Amino acid sequence: MQDSTFQAIGYWNVNEKESYTVTLEKYKVQNGDTINREFYKYDVDITVTDSTADSYTIEWNYGNIEVKAYNELIEKLSKTSKISKAIIRTDEFGAFEELVNWEGIRDEVKRLLTASMEEFSNIPNFDKLIEQTISMYSTKESIENNIINEIQQFYSFHGGKYKFGEYISTAMQIPNNYGGKPFDTAVDIWLDEMNPEDSNAVIRMTQTVDQIQLMDATYTYLSNMAATLGTEIPKKETLPVVSHQTYVTSIIHDTGWIIYSINDKIIESDNIQRVEQQIIELK
Repeated sequence: MQDSTFQAIGYWNVNEKESYTVTLEKYKVQNGDTINREFYKYDVDITVTDSTADSYTIEWNYGNIEVKAYNELIEKLSKTSKISKAIIRTDEFGAFEELVNWEGIRDEVKRLLTASMEEFSNIPNFDKLIEQTISMYSTKESIENNIINEIQQFYSFHGGKYKFGEYISTAMQIPNNYGGKPFDTAVDIWLDEMNPEDSNAVIRMTQTVDQIQLMDATYTYLSNMAATLGTEIPKKETLPVVSHQTYVTSIIHDTGWIIYSINDKIIESDNIQRVEQQIIELK
């Protein structure tokens, strides 16, 4: 901190463990009203299980899952969809590299979704929707991009060196949750606070997805869904304009452990805002 810089680096020992509470709230804002609210809460124990000269292996063990949703179907599906354990590998700085046990998670998700397909067999076309969802979660890339969002958030800033008062503006690609090519994204990152007395720093980031690419991916997804359900394929020119922005703020201890992190994702189309707010908090 003597030169007004902060490096988000993991200084971790084997068997070191920290426990967190994760909350996720989803809702829509339409005509000033908040609707379709969903709330998720769970605990996670993060343990460093192995360390080499250029990597860490880390286990995320989940428990105490709570779900409250605006309808029974969403609530039941959500309660059974959270994985029990993720094993990841980072580089020597703590930056995320890969999900090691992705095949086990793929099989677990498939088993849970298949069970729900049997439970809700009375809902028209529900089996087709579940089959399409299973196919979306069939690869390592799709599992890493869609199933472990809290892990991606946790390690967002690791591996970087940041200077107080200096903005980093760059372009990068982020995963396309629809399964297509990654989106070009404008990114701004800055070191907002340095707290030497508490040995931590506050780092912030904004991401703005390329709107044309987002519109194309949305249309492709809706067309595929219509084909699956046997409904009319929408006309591209009738789709509302869509925007997608993400705001991440993390308080990071100089050992590399997250103290607090909040991720706000806002997707807006046709005067409807879809908001997702995920918070990771050290117990």
